[in-house]
Amino acid sequence: MRSVLTFFSAAVLLFASSCGSDDGAGSGGAGGATGTGGAGQGGTSANSFLGSCDTRSNPGVSEGQCRDWNGSSNVDVEVSCNGIDGTFDASIACPSEARVGSCTLSATLGVSATYNYYSPKYTDATAQDHCTSLDGTWKAG
Repeated sequence: MRSVLTFFSAAVLLFASSCGSDDGAGSGGAGGATGTGGAGQGGTSANSFLGSCDTRSNPGVSEGQCRDWNGSSNVDVEVSCNGIDGTFDASIACPSEARVGSCTLSATLGVSATYNYYSPKYTDATAQDHCTSLDGTWKAG
């Protein structure tokens, strides 16, 4: 399951990367990371907030989750969010209210995802199990 999710995530991010345009002027590409342009030539600064994707109320495998993306990439993470029917926000991170924990994944294509898990869909134990299946780094609360 983890290898399928990793492959899917990498494929979506690769697709999103190829869809953006890099004008070399620091715009962060089409649908840029923050909509305000990147730092330096053609991108965002290291570990910049790229956006959040809220799927807490979506039925299915992403229900009860919200993802935060950080990194130094021109990848258009909004495309990834749209791919899982989430609500994208380029400026506001996932909320802390009702969050039982979070799981940070290693960067792929310069983007690191943090899965945030919320009650009542998740308990500490079920969220931690999901994080372990993704080979992520678990943080309670």
